[in-house]
Amino acid sequence: MKMHIKKFFCNSGTLVAFFITILLGSMVFWIYDSGYKNMPQNIKELPITIVNQDTDSKSFVRQLKSSLPFKHINETTDLKTAKKDLDTRESYLIINIPKHFSNDVVNDKSTKIHFYINDSNQLSVVSSLNLLITKLSNSINNNISVKKNTLKIATPALKQLQHNLKAQQLAAATNIATAKAQIAQAPSDQQEKLAAQLTAKVQKQQKEAKVHALKQKAEIIKQSSHQAQKISCTNATEVHYQNRVKKGLNNYLAPLFINLALNLGAMIGAMVLYNIYLKFADEFGKLEAFAYLELAYVLFAVIGSILLSAINLKILPIPFTNYFSIVLNHTLSLFLFYNFNTVLLLLFGQAGAPINTILTMIQVVSGTGAVPLLGLNKFFAFMHYLSPLYYATQNDFNLLYGGITSAQQKCGFSLLIIGTLCINLLIVTIKHKQPVLNIG
Repeated sequence: MKMHIKKFFCNSGTLVAFFITILLGSMVFWIYDSGYKNMPQNIKELPITIVNQDTDSKSFVRQLKSSLPFKHINETTDLKTAKKDLDTRESYLIINIPKHFSNDVVNDKSTKIHFYINDSNQLSVVSSLNLLITKLSNSINNNISVKKNTLKIATPALKQLQHNLKAQQLAAATNIATAKAQIAQAPSDQQEKLAAQLTAKVQKQQKEAKVHALKQKAEIIKQSSHQAQKISCTNATEVHYQNRVKKGLNNYLAPLFINLALNLGAMIGAMVLYNIYLKFADEFGKLEAFAYLELAYVLFAVIGSILLSAINLKILPIPFTNYFSIVLNHTLSLFLFYNFNTVLLLLFGQAGAPINTILTMIQVVSGTGAVPLLGLNKFFAFMHYLSPLYYATQNDFNLLYGGITSAQQKCGFSLLIIGTLCINLLIVTIKHKQPVLNIG
C-alpha cells in the first residue's frame, strides 16, 4: 500500500499536474491584478470633446477645461462630427455648449449644457463618466443658479443705487454751477486760483463717489449672492446616451463573455480535434488531415454561430435585427479561435493546452471587454493586437448595442485570421512529427 502511494505521488504526471495548478493559479491572478489595477485612475487618458457653439463662452470653456481631469481635450464647433467620433470611440464624452448660452444665462432664459456618452462601452468607462458628469452637473447647475438668482435679487437694489447716483450727480452739478458763479463775481486776480481749487475739489469728490459706489455695488452683489445660494438649483444640464445599453452588469459584460465562452469552447474543441488529426495524419497524410481539420473548423464555426448567436440574443434579450451580421462575426471569430488555439497544439502537442489557458486569460484583459484599451498598461496594450478576443468583443459591442468598427480593427481582425491559418499550415508543412505528451 505504501509503495503504491509513493509510486502514485512520485509519478511525473502527478508532479506536472501540481506544477500546472500552481502556475495557472499564480499566473491568472497576476494577469488580472496587473491588467485592472490602473482603473479608474486611467480614466484621465480617455479623449473627450468640448463642442463650443457660443462665441461668448470662451472664458467659461477655459474654466471648464481647467476643472476637468482629462489629458486629451479636443475643441470644436461641429457637433455632428463629434458624435461620429463618439461612435467610433475616438472620443468618449462630448460637452456641448449651445449657441447664445452666456447671453441666455445673463438674461435668465432657459438654456442647458448637453453631455453625450456612447453607452456601448465598457462598464468601467460608462460608470466613471456618469460619476464625473454628476459632479460636473452639480457644479455647473449651482454656478448658473447662483448667477441667475444673484442677478434677480440684486437688480432692485442696483436700480436704486443707480437712481441715487444720478440724484447725487445732479446735486453735484448744481453745486459746481453755484461755485462757478461765485468765482465769476470774485476779483479777477483770484479767479484762476479759485477755479483750480474748485477743479481739484470736484475731481476728489468724483473719485470718492466712484469708489463709494463700487463698494456699494460689490456689497449688494455679495449679499445677493449669499441669499441666492440658499435657493434650490435649477437644472441647466442634460445627458444624452448614444447606443443605449439596457441596465445590468450582464448586458455591459455580454460582448466579453459571449466571446470568452466561444473561445473556451473552441480551445477544448481544438484539443479534441487535434487528437483526431494526429490519428489520421499517419493514415491520410498530414496535409490532407490538416485540410479536413480546417474544414471541421469551418463547419463547426458556421453551425455553432447560427445556434449560439440565436441562444445569446434570446437570453439577453436583444432584438434579432442584426442577427445575420452577428452570426457572420461569430463565425469568423470562432474560426479564428480554433486556429489560434491550434498553433501551440501543433508546436507542443497537448502541452500547449495550459499555455493556451494562460493566453486566454491574457486575452480577457487585453480584449478590453471590461477595461478600455487606453486604461491598459503597455504589455496588455501591445497584446491586444494579437488578441482574437479583442476584435471579436469590439465587433459585438457594435453589433449588439451600436457603434462603428474602425478600419484599423477590421484590418487587424482579417490579418489575424489569415496569419494564424498560414502559421498552422507552415507548422504542419515543416514539422515532420507532431509531439505527443507522454506522462507516466
